[in-house]
Amino acid sequence: PKDYDRKGLTDNRSILWVLIQQHFFLGSFILGVPMMAWMLEVFSYLRRKADPQGSKKQDGFAHEFMRIGLPFYPLTIVLGLALLAAFIFLYAEFSRYMSSIFKPVLYVYIFVFFIENVLLYAYTKTWEKWATDRKKWLHMGIGALTCCNGIVIIYLANALMAFMMSPAGVDAEGRYLGNLWNAVNTPLWNPLNIHRSLASIMFSGAVIAAYAAYQMLTTKNAEKR
Repeated sequence: PKDYDRKGLTDNRSILWVLIQQHFFLGSFILGVPMMAWMLEVFSYLRRKADPQGSKKQDGFAHEFMRIGLPFYPLTIVLGLALLAAFIFLYAEFSRYMSSIFKPVLYVYIFVFFIENVLLYAYTKTWEKWATDRKKWLHMGIGALTCCNGIVIIYLANALMAFMMSPAGVDAEGRYLGNLWNAVNTPLWNPLNIHRSLASIMFSGAVIAAYAAYQMLTTKNAEKR
């Protein structure tokens, strides 16, 4: 009962669920947007000779995607810290147990999250400066690194979730057996990896489509519409 202690109108589990859900929404958005933007950038580059105007327009869409997504990154970090605090204060014993097994994974997760911050800003801010010749290849390379680093973030987060639902690398009493790979590579890990990678793109696409619809309906500029 103490694990489901009520806080006024809610309880510990509900508080945690709300924070997890919002962090997932924002995390999926900022990881899915670079994937969409990078694919659009590559497609626009491949058609630059056959259709210069269409290529330029497509590249502009990709850049706008990144400009829309970038402001949500700090909010994702803030919600992530709030989620961490909720785990530690509301479920201290559970947090200690998970960190005792996945401490190396958590260190790597923090590192790649920091790297994603650098890559996201570099990819967005150099878009117009590195728009031609060899610099465009360099820019697309940064985009590819941003996407790959984002996928690593997804995979590391999934390792903990998959362990909660299909634990491995522990005995029947939950005691860690010493092999981290066994704890990470549970039966649900790869299915979750595939699901969340695709879901991030689909969710981001839905948000961008809603944003585009709102802009089209509210703008008075016919050319922009």
